[in-house]
Amino acid sequence: MKTHSIAEILSAHEFFSDMKPEHIEFISGCAKVSHFASGKFMILAGEPADNFYLIRSGHTAVEIEIGNQVRTIHSPGPGEFVGWSWILPPARWRYDVRVVEDVSAISFDAECVRKKCEADFEFGYHIYRRILKIVIERLMATRIQMIDMYA
Repeated sequence: MKTHSIAEILSAHEFFSDMKPEHIEFISGCAKVSHFASGKFMILAGEPADNFYLIRSGHTAVEIEIGNQVRTIHSPGPGEFVGWSWILPPARWRYDVRVVEDVSAISFDAECVRKKCEADFEFGYHIYRRILKIVIERLMATRIQMIDMYA
């Protein structure tokens, strides 16, 4: 079985598909492989948002507490990103992410990525543009879910 470098894995992902190879190498320097066991939390609301993740295998549940109930608002799985609270200060998680099925992920050091975005504005522009697209898609999905829930 051939193992792939983080740069090779990222190059094959849609998020990075038209990025310059040097930008993929640039962000790869902020990444490592991480694993999370089922039932554990990848992210806890209120904690510092110091990483974000590209899920390679497994599934998670993005959860929020409403009253006395915990609701799943999104269920990211392979190929999806988790965790955008790191982008802007105060860089604290705003929700919990529970591991539903063991997860293997590429973990990105948020401070490292922020510094690289500031050091190379072209790189930063491409990263933030892509992140904004994901945030908009998630907001629309949450909106549809809320409409269904209250209809």
